[in-house]
Amino acid sequence: MDNTNLKDINEHIGSRIKKARTLRGASPAKIAAAIGIESQQVRKYEKEGWRISAARLYQIANLLDMPPSFFFEGFFSEKEQPDSQLSKEQRMFLRYYDALPRKSRKEVLKLLRIMGKKDE
Repeated sequence: MDNTNLKDINEHIGSRIKKARTLRGASPAKIAAAIGIESQQVRKYEKEGWRISAARLYQIANLLDMPPSFFFEGFFSEKEQPDSQLSKEQRMFLRYYDALPRKSRKEVLKLLRIMGKKDE
């Protein structure tokens, strides 16, 4: 991987941090305070493509109740993505499912189990 790709992925992850933060209604200051950094650093991740460590990204993912994979979604080509064999409808379901808080995900799974048993 060359440096251009590293810069691209850093910028992509930063934009996904901002998207996740916005989806959850969290400010840069709230994120920063929760993980022990300055809010300016959060903004630099989001807007300037600053490199973020895996540990820091994991902290942010947990704080925003998002899977770490959310931050890479959309970066790789269809061939490189593990879900490229899924239909458009399945990918859309997974995207919405991944955006749910963990508690809601469990409820959705319960509902799907119930609905699936009715069709048997």
